[in-house]
Amino acid sequence: MTRVLHTADIHLTPDDQERMDALRSLLDLAEQEKTDIVTIGGDLFDQPENVEQLRTDLRNDLFSNRPFEIILIPGNHDIEAYRGDVFFGDSCTVITEEPFGHWTAPDGDLRITGLPYRERPDDDLLLSLQDREPFEGTEVLLLHCSLDAPFDDYETGDEGAHRYFPVTEELLTELGFDYYLAGHYHSPHQVSFSDGSEFTYPGTPASTRTSETGQRRVSVLDPDDGISFEPLDTFHYVSREFTA
Repeated sequence: MTRVLHTADIHLTPDDQERMDALRSLLDLAEQEKTDIVTIGGDLFDQPENVEQLRTDLRNDLFSNRPFEIILIPGNHDIEAYRGDVFFGDSCTVITEEPFGHWTAPDGDLRITGLPYRERPDDDLLLSLQDREPFEGTEVLLLHCSLDAPFDDYETGDEGAHRYFPVTEELLTELGFDYYLAGHYHSPHQVSFSDGSEFTYPGTPASTRTSETGQRRVSVLDPDDGISFEPLDTFHYVSREFTA
């Protein structure tokens, strides 16, 4: 059974080694645990210009010669980074097809539909997703979005209250996927939808702001057991309270 490790919102920059170290750590974890696929739900890079500064490290080291496939989509921070060369290593597939692209696991039991970032869903996109080619195995939608859900915290970095690609449970369940692996919110969340499908944000694998406190995590998808979280030994801030 195909097993997926999911992350997002790494926000790589040339001058922040903690984020690069976190990416390396989670890829090494995936290898140790014999993960079949690693998915990145957008915002691998903090800014589009970072791509050329970091491409060599990704191609020659992190995204090459891995025993699993790395599937990633553009997010709102880095969508312009994928307008040109999207080769980042022989273990990496970037889904940039419009309106979406598919990637099927070698065993044929799981298919990922990757949705490159756009500002909001429209009727044409939703109809295309509903009318996608049928698939008999586990179906996963990889997306970068703002889910309307009662989260206690919804840290998104420095973007304020703007909602990027806003979606609701009702909208997503109409699409009929089994799992929704998302990026954009910087804190980990897992939601079980009324139709039995599951949705997750893994949160940032290394804290990008002081408000992102606590040990960082990745989401793990096992079709037999659903979605769970696994802790990372990566850079993070700790919140402490002091009383006089």
